[in-house]
Amino acid sequence: MKELKITLIKSSDPVSPPVICPDTMRNLKDVIPDIKLIMSKRDIEVFYDEETKDFKGEIIPAIIINGKTLEELVPLPNPAKYCGVPCAGCSSNSDSKCQRIYKEIPESVLRLAVKKAAEEL
Repeated sequence: MKELKITLIKSSDPVSPPVICPDTMRNLKDVIPDIKLIMSKRDIEVFYDEETKDFKGEIIPAIIINGKTLEELVPLPNPAKYCGVPCAGCSSNSDSKCQRIYKEIPESVLRLAVKKAAEEL
């Protein structure tokens, strides 16, 4: 069985709100079991982990799937819409490196990113 790892890097601040999927209004943690079930039917075992980092009180989640950031797998059309701290001049065509500091991730985008990561296994 192949393995796929999803890691949420979030602030160590205990009052940080959860990452929400605005298209389904579900917490990211609640979406993971569905993704695990879908991928198990493709003979892929999904592991979910959360890492906390001190971001000096800022809320800075990032999603890493098998070593790649979400943005590397599925570029968002307008990252500023989902980002907690958008970069100056943020757009999908910007030359500046996106920091992928998401406060919201559409469930459909997450599922597509997992699918693309699974295709690389």
